[in-house]
Amino acid sequence: MTTTEPLALAVADASWITTENLFRQLDDPAVSVLALRCMDYRNGWRKGIRPWSASRRTHRVGERAWAKNILLPPGWMKRFPEFGMRPIARAIRRFWERRPGDRRGLVVTYPHYRHLIDLARPDATLYYNMDDYIFYWPEWVEPLRRLEYELIERSASTVCVGLNQAEAFRRAVPSAASRIHHIPTGRPPRSWRESPCTAPAPRRRTSLGYPARCWASSARSRTDSTGRCWRRPPRHFQRRRS
Repeated sequence: MTTTEPLALAVADASWITTENLFRQLDDPAVSVLALRCMDYRNGWRKGIRPWSASRRTHRVGERAWAKNILLPPGWMKRFPEFGMRPIARAIRRFWERRPGDRRGLVVTYPHYRHLIDLARPDATLYYNMDDYIFYWPEWVEPLRRLEYELIERSASTVCVGLNQAEAFRRAVPSAASRIHHIPTGRPPRSWRESPCTAPAPRRRTSLGYPARCWASSARSRTDSTGRCWRRPPRHFQRRRS
C-alpha cells in the first residue's frame, strides 16, 4: 500500500491483537498510525494498566506507528458515549494537530464509535467490521443496528472480514453498497514459511488419522460456512480414542 498524500491515521480501537497487528504492518512513508486501546478502569486494572502507567502516554511502537492506552469510566461506550468518548477524541485530535499537513483518517471497529465521528471530525472514516456485534449485546439489537447502519452511511468505506456480513450490509444499506468490501483477516509476515513445504501429500485422507478433539471457538452463525460439514463428519472422525 502506498499513497502520495500524507495521512495521519487513528485506529479506535486496537484492543484486539489482530487489529493491532494489521495496522502495524502498514509500510507507507506517507502514513502515520496511532493505535488506541480503549477500556474502562476495571478492565485496565485487570490488565495491569494503572492511571500512572507509561502506556497511557502516546509512545512509539514502530518507525511510523504510535500507541496509547486510554482508561475510561464504566459505561463510556454504550450508556453515555457522547461524554465517555471525549478522551478518545482529544487523543486523536492531538495526534492530528502534530501533523497539520496530513489528511486526518479514522478507523473505527465498533458500531458505538459512530459517536466518535462527531467528536473527532475526521476527513475520512473507515469502518472495520470484525464480527456481528448483536452476539455480544443481544439486548441492544435495534439500537445497535441503527448505529451500525448510520456508521456505514457516514464512512468512506466499510471493510468486513466476513463475506456474509458484507453481503448483509449491502442489502441493509444499499446506498453504501459500492463502499462495502470483503477482505479476510490476514496474517503477520512473521507467521509465514520462508520456503514452500516440499513434503508429498498423502494419497488417502484416511491415512492422516483423526483428531482427538476439534475446537472452533464461538463460531456460531458468524462464520461464512453453512456448518453442514460439522453435522456429519467422515466416519474415521467419528471414532474415539480408547
